[in-house]
Amino acid sequence: MGTMKRLLDKERLLVIVGMTFFWALFRHQTVMQRMFPVEGTVALGDIEASQFAVFLAVLFGFGALAFLLARRIERFLVEHKVGTLACSALGTLGIVMGTTEEFSSPVAFWVCTLLFTVGFLALYLSWASYFSRHYSLETIFVLSISYLLSLLLFTVAKSLFPALLVFLVELLPLACGLCLYLLPQAEGGFEERSAKAIPRYKLLYVVLFIAFLLVGSVTRGIVDGMNGFSTASMPYSMRRAISLLLAVAICLICAYRYYKFTKGIAGAGVLKGAGLQKREYAEGERLTLLCWIFFVLLFFVGMAVIVASQSYALGGHIVVVARSGLDFLLWILLCGIAASERVRTCRLFLVCGVLTEIASWTISYLIVPLAATESQEFFSSLGGRSILLSLFFLLALLTLTFGALSLNRESVAASETVPDAKREWPDAIAPEVVGRYGLSKREAEVAWLYGQGYSLSKVASRLYISTGTAQTHIKSIYRKLDIHSRNELIEIVLPR
Repeated sequence: MGTMKRLLDKERLLVIVGMTFFWALFRHQTVMQRMFPVEGTVALGDIEASQFAVFLAVLFGFGALAFLLARRIERFLVEHKVGTLACSALGTLGIVMGTTEEFSSPVAFWVCTLLFTVGFLALYLSWASYFSRHYSLETIFVLSISYLLSLLLFTVAKSLFPALLVFLVELLPLACGLCLYLLPQAEGGFEERSAKAIPRYKLLYVVLFIAFLLVGSVTRGIVDGMNGFSTASMPYSMRRAISLLLAVAICLICAYRYYKFTKGIAGAGVLKGAGLQKREYAEGERLTLLCWIFFVLLFFVGMAVIVASQSYALGGHIVVVARSGLDFLLWILLCGIAASERVRTCRLFLVCGVLTEIASWTISYLIVPLAATESQEFFSSLGGRSILLSLFFLLALLTLTFGALSLNRESVAASETVPDAKREWPDAIAPEVVGRYGLSKREAEVAWLYGQGYSLSKVASRLYISTGTAQTHIKSIYRKLDIHSRNELIEIVLPR
């Protein structure tokens, strides 16, 4: 009950609503296809180019520029939330222009493309930075809730309120940016991080993960682009139904692992500090791998149906749904790496996130549909399906192997830090200090972590409380100790 109350506080609700809008903007192709239809063209001199291809080229160019200016951009997005809000407003303006017939000239197309790309990248990097700073099992659970709600939002809007869907699509960037703007300012401002390399075993795990995702994009392109696909036998509404069931399953898995971890920590007397943090990072990667196994099994179910039925009508949609969920898992995996390895978030997400999506969209909506049209017989043949199945099997095996290696190393690292954590917690604040000032057990925990340099949001995450509750404890501590700054707190409660 207490956990649900924390999830329903103002900050968590803003995160859930904001990420619901973000997933709808990022994952659902309703916005992209309305603004940049694959079949739509724009003149580039004497050449007619696909509008969607032009958008991907512009996104790649802006992404490359953002990579070069990653540190400045991340600082700007963290310290100047009004800047993110302004960029999201530009994104909404771009959608309005791109979906209005009055703005159908080539110049208007370029303007709306630039505006939307700026808004999209700003929101993508802002949310990536937020979740990297607040990474925990609770935030993974929150992400799974928002992912499910985004599917429900579009399913209900498409089925019951078609007119509302048009309005919703136009407001997605601005609504998403407004939620970011209303979140509490990051304690201490921008957190400087080194540009150190990711450990090789983790990097290989991510590369294999992305490779599997891109192979899934090939199947998505075949399903959506082949003439052999029968919308009558397997309407797109069925794909949405499967997506909803999958999202519910992932949400339940995340909820179970989160509550189990929380209960285990509470039952063990609560080890706070570095030991718990390492354990939580490892548990986050374990949860990602568990969901990954779930998706892999779903992939093979879909591929088995394709081979058995000699058609992509049903099995292809199952594979596409599983492929779509991998974007959600990749987001969690990158947030965990950014948090545990303390690498620069913007560069990590630009290379492994944005670039991956550009490659995925290019494969799914441009390359494969064209190839499927030209070589439909090959893709429909047993040989073509067998090649895809073999690629899935090989990459799944390699990814699971290196994922297990990553988890094993994280578990060893976490276990090595536990003895130190036991010595430091909870006896770091002398009992006489706690008794003299009348601090409660929770206040002593908050005082210790806050005195160690943790931000309020990090304190809240480590203790499984809301940021507002942590702020209330800090005020109570300051009042009991008759102090007004963190430095004064350190002088009193921390041993010299």
